[in-house]
Amino acid sequence: MSLLTEYEYLSWAFGGIGVTIVGYVAKKIFGTKVQNPQVPENTNTNTNTNTNTNTNTNTNNNTNNFSVNLYTPDKTSNPDQAQEGEQINISSIEFKKTITKILFIDDEVKFKVVKILQNAGWMHTQLIKDVKSLDQPEIVESKIIFVDIQGVGKELDFKEEGLGLASALKEKYPQKTVIIYSAEQEGDRFHKTLRQVDASLAKDADPYQFQSLVEEHA
Repeated sequence: MSLLTEYEYLSWAFGGIGVTIVGYVAKKIFGTKVQNPQVPENTNTNTNTNTNTNTNTNTNNNTNNFSVNLYTPDKTSNPDQAQEGEQINISSIEFKKTITKILFIDDEVKFKVVKILQNAGWMHTQLIKDVKSLDQPEIVESKIIFVDIQGVGKELDFKEEGLGLASALKEKYPQKTVIIYSAEQEGDRFHKTLRQVDASLAKDADPYQFQSLVEEHA
């Protein structure tokens, strides 16, 4: 067989038969290399998708579980009810009985109302015959002070006895409740002390009236 001339070789290479043969060889060689990387690429895509899906699912599930545990309210507790209950306890008469200090200033040391209040639960109720100093502990610590207008105030030389003492107590301790009482049915109904003090009543009034004033001002 004679050798092909250069012109004949080019004609054959770029002719129909040559192109077909070259294309077939290229497909065998390069087609496999192109297709092989596509397989791991698809595999990676599926793997990432599954991983992300599982991760997101697990994360969401864990987040939901955490949220439920954190924010689910306790059915046995209600902050509003607890606060309301605390306010009721603080303002209740029973609570006031444990902290309110009541003082009677009366020369009649066996004044029955004192014992009645103690029996009713007003545990910090006491009586002194007179006042030696406006700064003595019984005065300073008491929240409610009952003053008999007869027979007291003599230690401090008040000319109007109990009326003078009650007036001085109210001027010195305006935050305290000062109540005067008397066994006398007559007297100056326009005395200035009556306008200063918080209340007044007869000494022979029912003990319930004394207790009602205590509950009102405690």
